[in-house]
Amino acid sequence: MSFCHLHVHSEYSMLDGLCRLPELVRKAAELGMPALSLTDHGGLWGVVPFYKLCLEAKIKPILGCEVYVVENLRKKEGKENPHHLVLLAENQEGYQNLIKLITISHLEGFYYRPRLDKEQLAAYSKGLIALSGCLKGEVADYILKGDMAKAKQAVTDYAEIFGKHNFYLELQDHGLMEQKKINFWLKNFAKEFSLRLVATNDVHYLEPEDSRIHNVLLSVQTMSVVEEALSLPGNQYYLKSERAMKELFPDVPEAIQNSAVIASRCNVKLKLGHLSLPEAQVPSGYDTNSFLEKLAFEGAKKHYGSPLPSQVFERLAYELSTIKKTGFAGYFLIVKDIVDFAVKQEIPVGVGRGSAPGSLVAYCLGITDVDPIKYGLIFERFLNPERVSPPDIDIDLCHVGRRHVLDHIRKRFGHDKIAHAGAFSTLQARAVLRDTGRALKLDYSKIDQMCSLVPYSHMTLQEVLHQSPHLSSLVRRDPDVRLAFKIAMHLQGLPRHMTQHSAGVVIAKETLTKYAPLQQASGQEIITQVDMDMLEDLGLVKIDLLGLRFLTVIGNTLKFAYKRHGIKLSPKDIPLDDPKTYAALCRGDTNSTFQLESCGMRNLLRKIRPQNIEDLSAVLALYRPGPLNSGMTEEFIARRLGKKEVSFPHPCLEPVLRDTYGVFVYQEQLMQAAQAVAGYTLGEADLLRRAIAKKDKKTIENHRPRFIKQATYRGIDKETAEKIFSILEAFGDYGFNKSHSISYAIMAYKTVFLKEHFTLEYFAALLSLYADTPSRLQLYLSEARRKGIKLLRPDINQSEVGFTPEYGTTEADNDNSIGSIRTGLCMVKNLGPQGVKQILKARQERPFTDFFDFCLRIDRRAVGIRALESLILAGAFDSFGISRPALLLALKPATKQKRAIAGQLSLFAEESHIKGLAEDVLLPDFSFEQKAYHELCSLGHYVTFHPMELQEEWAKGIRSHTVQEVSEICCKKKVRLAGILLDTRFGLTRNKSRMMFVQLEDLTGSIELVVFPKELKFYRPYLVPGAAVLVDGWVDLSDDGHRTVIVEKVRPLTKPSGRNEEKPGSCENSHNKAQTMSLSTV
Repeated sequence: MSFCHLHVHSEYSMLDGLCRLPELVRKAAELGMPALSLTDHGGLWGVVPFYKLCLEAKIKPILGCEVYVVENLRKKEGKENPHHLVLLAENQEGYQNLIKLITISHLEGFYYRPRLDKEQLAAYSKGLIALSGCLKGEVADYILKGDMAKAKQAVTDYAEIFGKHNFYLELQDHGLMEQKKINFWLKNFAKEFSLRLVATNDVHYLEPEDSRIHNVLLSVQTMSVVEEALSLPGNQYYLKSERAMKELFPDVPEAIQNSAVIASRCNVKLKLGHLSLPEAQVPSGYDTNSFLEKLAFEGAKKHYGSPLPSQVFERLAYELSTIKKTGFAGYFLIVKDIVDFAVKQEIPVGVGRGSAPGSLVAYCLGITDVDPIKYGLIFERFLNPERVSPPDIDIDLCHVGRRHVLDHIRKRFGHDKIAHAGAFSTLQARAVLRDTGRALKLDYSKIDQMCSLVPYSHMTLQEVLHQSPHLSSLVRRDPDVRLAFKIAMHLQGLPRHMTQHSAGVVIAKETLTKYAPLQQASGQEIITQVDMDMLEDLGLVKIDLLGLRFLTVIGNTLKFAYKRHGIKLSPKDIPLDDPKTYAALCRGDTNSTFQLESCGMRNLLRKIRPQNIEDLSAVLALYRPGPLNSGMTEEFIARRLGKKEVSFPHPCLEPVLRDTYGVFVYQEQLMQAAQAVAGYTLGEADLLRRAIAKKDKKTIENHRPRFIKQATYRGIDKETAEKIFSILEAFGDYGFNKSHSISYAIMAYKTVFLKEHFTLEYFAALLSLYADTPSRLQLYLSEARRKGIKLLRPDINQSEVGFTPEYGTTEADNDNSIGSIRTGLCMVKNLGPQGVKQILKARQERPFTDFFDFCLRIDRRAVGIRALESLILAGAFDSFGISRPALLLALKPATKQKRAIAGQLSLFAEESHIKGLAEDVLLPDFSFEQKAYHELCSLGHYVTFHPMELQEEWAKGIRSHTVQEVSEICCKKKVRLAGILLDTRFGLTRNKSRMMFVQLEDLTGSIELVVFPKELKFYRPYLVPGAAVLVDGWVDLSDDGHRTVIVEKVRPLTKPSGRNEEKPGSCENSHNKAQTMSLSTV
């Protein structure tokens, strides 16, 4: 064969390529292509899976990229149209240079897209072969513009940069007249400059009939409709056969042959599967294995005493031998170094996460704080000697301290050797269906109808179609919907863009750009252009460092407790057998705690009534969609409560399932069952577990006869063995990782313990951390008040940055109060971080004596007029004894002063007469109702009191859900809510009619109400800020899972009188009364 494709765009040409890699390689193999290139736009995102697929298909992979070239990559202004250029890596040096160029284009040249200039190309041109590109190539562009001088100059430039033997003029023919002209001149240029020609086809899809789907994909990319979006004309951008290509270029057979010549020259080898660990620091006289062994046995003696129990010694020796055999000793030492740094800096670290707590070595090193022997955790679930893959140790860190740990890693290993892991954001079912419908100009009502039938989950469109008779019926009877659905199924799962992995950090032995390109995430962090699976293939070390807010809460609670009680506690000192904590768990009194605050979880706690960590672990494992929907959770509860008899599929499984009442709950139980029934080693059992979890039918069917055969050898009849295997296969959808579940059960328990024993300190820490999260803060404020905590408004001499506990003082006598929490200055609107910093700095010198002392000592540039108004309305100056209206009156002259007097940085001059005026004037203070409203305006929340608290007792009898319960609904559902209306804003519908968006808040949080024109016209009198209302509507989920309530009916919230409910239409005369109810009744 004398032709192969050198210009190919896959799914990784984000929303431009339609070729999925497995199908692309399979098609190339069917066409008998000896080699195939990958030249996605602007990146090497798909290189690793492409390389592996090609090797499996015995096709030579050619690695490349179509880059964007501009005159000066430093210039970032105005609109520009970069030229395209195809780069192919000829050898290892060329591949390294290609990685460097891609990284530069993203980190230095990015402006709407990753860009390079010729200076950068010249600096890293060795080992690269360049093709002049498509219609948007520089040479082709100038030819079409008729500027032959610039076209020739471009040819000369690229020939000088890459060398005449490494720069090819690219011929393409998709039936376009422009290409006829371009090809004519390219052939002339080839003769004039002694350059070679090569034929390509700019592949964007696999078959001609895919062109329409590709046009829709481009419309999705540009958020437009098919008729208006940029598209590739015709249907010729597909993977053509050699014969078809030869027919296009009969007069230049050398252009066809040169594709094979280039392919023969490109010989890049990727080193996959070879672990590349950074150097671990070990003392003189040790290697990584011997030092790991020393540390592990030292840690074991601290936990278990000396001499070690035989079970511990044997388990530790086995794990260490496995780690040595697999070559991962250095990895454990690196992770220990990171955890030790965090502990030394007093940064709270989680007890463990994922499968790592199953390792005794990790426990003895202090990496995890879960005893795997006590809780029956399995090492092979973490590191399987029969399927060697890099271990995956996940570390939970304090939300605030995580950045300090990252800084340590950068200093320890080098800034150029660490980056965040990348992750692909893909077109999910609901989003792609909506995007496709919009691109095809479907009626919006049809789009909404389709999407409302697709649940917000990770289900595919095929699965939804199979499970939803309503959607299936709609697709069958409506041809427009059927077309949109068919195209959407082609598009779902395609990468939309690359984003930052939530926790993954990559640490390399050498500079990261030796392995993969880097780019910038939206948050300015540097990320790899490969995801987690590709990182493993490249042998790079990945560690998950997850910032966990509740760890920060735990750490700050213990600091407050030390300040109050003088007892220095660490999270490890919290006892795991506290009766008061388990009593709270049994009551379901777990609002505002880790993992246990949802309504469904609290109900499950009341049913199961956990008495130890193992029980709490089972609760976490069972409260998931799989067990809940399958009936497994109810079966577990019935057996635990004695309502059903505990039974086992076979007596040999009793030791495995005794603790879970004969119900399979954990993945580890699947492994133990395979060992008990069929004699599998735990390593073999883990391979079976993986196959079942991934629904790998081929591997599962390979295991089935072996499992049954070995079970019969062990005295189990064939029918029972088949039944057990079927149970294990079905259990794959429901099983949970016990190591993870135990770890998070311990974490959850500790938050409940602190809430029960250090209530004041716990809520001060919790409120401080969630001050920037309105959706959670209201829930926690209400919960704090419910627990008997007096929440105090800000005070200019008492408040710190966040919420702080105050002991033994309240602003009003309250026998039920267990103490007070002072609202922090961070809550005050219009007062930024610099203003808070300035206030605290001035206060360190001496407290403020009065309002005017504050104004004289604070720089007006840090605390402006609006910030001062917010402080007054929030009550921050109430302790000085001057009414708020008087202070606002005193502030008025400063608001009229357009600019400060020269040299005057304070709000008032020292000789100002305003102070005397404010002290002498007799203005009545604001009423309680007004102060409550001002609190909402100046702090963004009802802090000291919420109007719904007066109405909660009877409101819960007439509503169907709280806001918190709505946040757990995952499908379209009718609801009735009771709450206070807050912010209102108007918008326009698609036909330019007026609609409204308004926030409704109850004691559990807030949610957005959407009021369409018809309902707005009917219920407008009730939709005012501060009104207490009862709302009927239905929950709508956006494509990203955001929930809103579509309003159908609004009524004033009034106490039921036993009479029939008043019809909304008859409430118009009473709307004024309803409008003031939330405040006037206070």
